[in-house]
Amino acid sequence: MARKGLLRWVLILLLACASLSQEASGAEMVTLKRPDSGKHFTVDVGTLIRIELEEQGGTGYLWLLDALDQRFFELVRVESRAGEMVGLVGAPVIKIWELKAKQKGKTGLDFSYCRPWEGKEAAQDRFVVEITVQ
Repeated sequence: MARKGLLRWVLILLLACASLSQEASGAEMVTLKRPDSGKHFTVDVGTLIRIELEEQGGTGYLWLLDALDQRFFELVRVESRAGEMVGLVGAPVIKIWELKAKQKGKTGLDFSYCRPWEGKEAAQDRFVVEITVQ
Protein backbone atom coordinates (compact mmCIF):
# COMPACT_ATOMS: atom_id res chain seq x y z
CA MET A 1 0.00 0.00 0.00
CA ALA A 2 2.81 2.42 0.88
CA ARG A 3 4.44 1.65 -2.45
CA LYS A 4 1.32 2.78 -4.36
CA GLY A 5 1.31 6.06 -2.41
CA LEU A 6 4.99 6.69 -3.17
CA LEU A 7 4.49 5.86 -6.84
CA ARG A 8 1.56 8.27 -6.97
CA TRP A 9 3.68 11.13 -5.51
CA VAL A 10 6.54 10.43 -7.92
CA LEU A 11 4.09 10.56 -10.83
CA ILE A 12 2.62 13.87 -9.56
CA LEU A 13 6.12 15.37 -9.25
CA LEU A 14 7.08 14.22 -12.75
CA LEU A 15 3.92 15.77 -14.22
CA ALA A 16 4.53 19.03 -12.35
CA CYS A 17 8.13 19.20 -13.62
CA ALA A 18 7.01 18.53 -17.19
CA SER A 19 4.42 21.30 -16.92
CA LEU A 20 6.99 23.79 -15.60
CA SER A 21 9.47 22.92 -18.34
CA GLN A 22 6.82 23.45 -21.02
CA GLU A 23 6.01 26.88 -19.55
CA ALA A 24 9.68 27.88 -19.47
CA SER A 25 10.36 26.76 -23.02
CA GLY A 26 7.14 28.37 -24.25
CA ALA A 27 8.28 31.90 -23.34
CA GLU A 28 8.02 34.39 -26.16
CA MET A 29 11.33 35.80 -27.46
CA VAL A 30 11.89 39.15 -29.12
CA THR A 31 15.23 39.69 -30.91
CA LEU A 32 16.54 43.23 -31.32
CA LYS A 33 19.40 44.21 -33.64
CA ARG A 34 21.22 47.42 -34.60
CA PRO A 35 18.44 48.74 -36.93
CA ASP A 36 16.00 48.62 -33.97
CA SER A 37 17.80 51.42 -32.11
CA GLY A 38 15.54 54.35 -31.33
CA LYS A 39 12.37 52.26 -31.47
CA HIS A 40 9.75 51.41 -28.84
CA PHE A 41 8.70 47.83 -28.09
CA THR A 42 5.89 46.39 -25.99
CA VAL A 43 6.36 42.94 -24.45
CA ASP A 44 4.56 40.79 -21.91
CA VAL A 45 5.89 39.84 -18.49
CA GLY A 46 7.98 36.69 -18.98
CA THR A 47 9.11 37.58 -22.51
CA LEU A 48 12.78 36.98 -23.29
CA ILE A 49 14.43 39.95 -24.99
CA ARG A 50 17.53 39.06 -27.00
CA ILE A 51 19.81 41.90 -28.09
CA GLU A 52 22.41 41.08 -30.77
CA LEU A 53 25.03 43.75 -31.54
CA GLU A 54 28.11 43.39 -33.74
CA GLU A 55 31.56 44.34 -32.40
CA GLN A 56 34.59 44.79 -34.62
CA GLY A 57 37.22 42.38 -33.28
CA GLY A 58 40.69 43.65 -32.51
CA THR A 59 39.73 47.33 -32.17
CA GLY A 60 39.10 47.38 -28.43
CA TYR A 61 35.55 48.64 -28.95
CA LEU A 62 32.87 46.76 -27.06
CA TRP A 63 29.13 47.13 -26.58
CA LEU A 64 28.47 47.85 -22.90
CA LEU A 65 25.07 47.85 -21.23
CA ASP A 66 24.97 51.23 -19.50
CA ALA A 67 22.56 50.22 -16.73
CA LEU A 68 20.02 47.47 -16.26
CA ASP A 69 16.83 48.39 -14.43
CA GLN A 70 16.57 45.25 -12.33
CA ARG A 71 13.01 46.09 -11.32
CA PHE A 72 11.92 45.25 -14.88
CA PHE A 73 14.57 42.86 -16.23
CA GLU A 74 16.51 39.83 -15.15
CA LEU A 75 19.81 39.26 -16.98
CA VAL A 76 19.58 35.64 -18.13
CA ARG A 77 22.75 35.35 -20.22
CA VAL A 78 25.53 37.27 -21.95
CA GLU A 79 27.64 35.61 -24.65
CA SER A 80 29.72 36.29 -27.72
CA ARG A 81 29.80 34.29 -30.92
CA ALA A 82 31.76 34.53 -34.12
CA GLY A 83 30.30 36.60 -36.93
CA GLU A 84 30.19 35.50 -40.55
CA MET A 85 33.96 35.72 -41.16
CA VAL A 86 35.00 32.96 -38.77
CA GLY A 87 38.73 32.48 -38.23
CA LEU A 88 39.93 35.87 -39.48
CA VAL A 89 41.92 38.09 -37.13
CA GLY A 90 39.85 41.18 -36.31
CA ALA A 91 36.67 39.60 -37.69
CA PRO A 92 33.34 40.83 -36.32
CA VAL A 93 31.92 39.25 -33.17
CA ILE A 94 28.25 39.19 -32.20
CA LYS A 95 27.61 40.13 -28.57
CA ILE A 96 24.32 38.73 -27.24
CA TRP A 97 22.34 39.67 -24.12
CA GLU A 98 19.22 37.80 -23.05
CA LEU A 99 16.92 39.57 -20.60
CA LYS A 100 13.66 38.38 -19.10
CA ALA A 101 10.88 40.93 -18.57
CA LYS A 102 9.69 40.49 -15.00
CA GLN A 103 7.49 43.45 -14.02
CA LYS A 104 4.97 45.73 -15.69
CA GLY A 105 6.08 49.27 -16.48
CA LYS A 106 8.07 51.39 -18.89
CA THR A 107 11.85 51.58 -19.05
CA GLY A 108 14.71 51.66 -21.52
CA LEU A 109 17.80 49.76 -22.53
CA ASP A 110 20.88 51.79 -23.35
CA PHE A 111 24.16 50.43 -24.75
CA SER A 112 27.40 52.26 -25.57
CA TYR A 113 29.97 51.16 -28.18
CA CYS A 114 33.25 52.27 -26.67
CA ARG A 115 36.68 51.29 -25.48
CA PRO A 116 36.18 50.56 -21.77
CA TRP A 117 39.34 52.42 -20.76
CA GLU A 118 38.15 55.57 -22.56
CA GLY A 119 34.74 55.49 -20.88
CA LYS A 120 31.19 55.72 -22.17
CA GLU A 121 31.59 59.47 -22.70
CA ALA A 122 33.83 58.66 -25.68
CA ALA A 123 31.34 56.18 -27.18
CA GLN A 124 31.43 55.88 -30.97
CA ASP A 125 27.86 54.59 -31.18
CA ARG A 126 24.80 53.99 -29.04
CA PHE A 127 21.93 51.50 -29.08
CA VAL A 128 18.82 52.73 -27.24
CA VAL A 129 15.33 51.24 -27.11
CA GLU A 130 12.28 51.93 -24.98
CA ILE A 131 10.44 48.93 -23.58
CA THR A 132 6.94 48.75 -22.13
CA VAL A 133 6.29 45.58 -20.16
CA GLN A 134 2.59 44.72 -19.87
